[in-house]
Amino acid sequence: MNKLKRLKGSLMLLLAALFWGTTFAAQSSAADNIPTFTFTAARSFVGAAFLGLLILAGQWKKGRKPTDNMESGSRAENGETVCASQEEKNVASCTGREEKTEALCAGREEKNVASCIGREEKTEVSCTGRKEKTVAVCAGGAGTKKKGAVFGGSICGIVLFAAMNFQQGGIAAYPEGAAASGRSGFLTATYVVMVAVFARFLGRKLQKSVYAAVAVCLVGMYLLCMSGGVGSIYFGDVLGLICAMFFTAHIMVVDHFSYCESVKLSCMQFVVSGILSTVAMLLFEQPNLHMLVLAAGPILYAGILSSGIAYTLQMEGQKYAEPSVAAVIMSLESVFAVLGGWLLLDEKLSGRELLGCGLVFAAVILAQLPQIKRNPSGSGVVS
Repeated sequence: MNKLKRLKGSLMLLLAALFWGTTFAAQSSAADNIPTFTFTAARSFVGAAFLGLLILAGQWKKGRKPTDNMESGSRAENGETVCASQEEKNVASCTGREEKTEALCAGREEKNVASCIGREEKTEVSCTGRKEKTVAVCAGGAGTKKKGAVFGGSICGIVLFAAMNFQQGGIAAYPEGAAASGRSGFLTATYVVMVAVFARFLGRKLQKSVYAAVAVCLVGMYLLCMSGGVGSIYFGDVLGLICAMFFTAHIMVVDHFSYCESVKLSCMQFVVSGILSTVAMLLFEQPNLHMLVLAAGPILYAGILSSGIAYTLQMEGQKYAEPSVAAVIMSLESVFAVLGGWLLLDEKLSGRELLGCGLVFAAVILAQLPQIKRNPSGSGVVS
């Protein structure tokens, strides 16, 4: 892969990290005008609509008719094509064998007719069995794949619903002047360390760099959240850490359903997150049109740029950028969160808090070193 393509991939990932990081400022701004579940429902549906348009555009580009379901269509269609080809091949084989048998029978004397008829009937039974078996196997394979994106997206959506609402709730819970965007951004980023640690419970051996990452992360979180003692912890910090735990679970669930088509899986998860957030909104909040109008800018920014465009940039960028570079660039999301809060909302962090942010960022990089070493070049998802 040439340097120009690698540069292109790196720039795409940098732009994605910028959109993700500055979305924290948008969320913080929206928290003043709209309650948590209402905001999450709105941004989820906007993100789902944007990704849905991408799916339709992709199908139109490939010359395929849009489907009404969220299945992993390309894989199912490919399976049906292969099965149809196999069936046609079997039918042709059977026909050829039958014709050959009939020709042999016609050329023989009467005493051999009965034998030939027996062979022909045996051939027909064998061929029929092969065709029926092929059709049954194909139907079973297509049925298994059909539920992939719908079921997987639903599970991912349930976890994402919890993660996004704890994050937004945490931002809304910070008092004025607490630099909500920066604190939330770095606390959310700790999910990278949590994912690495959670791998230990899956039977994977942890590298020394992961243990170091945990220690550095704890020190960084102390400086960021507890520099004034336990009493200095904000309720928003607690919700932010819970959010990171749910994002850890989300990473694991997405990895489990990685066989599904990624855009359709993501679209479905935003649909489910939006539906669940709407139910919670109707139960616990009193939304009105005026709220949505006041928060329209942040909703569109979070829904289109963060959930839609940034996600697409990530998928395309990781095709070209080396994993070692991608890991560092995507980790800059938390840095952009602090910069966005400072430039857009005039949020300020103390020296100790900034040092804590720096240590958390270092821990995020350390936690990804084992993954980087396993994939020194090429492309792939780096958690």
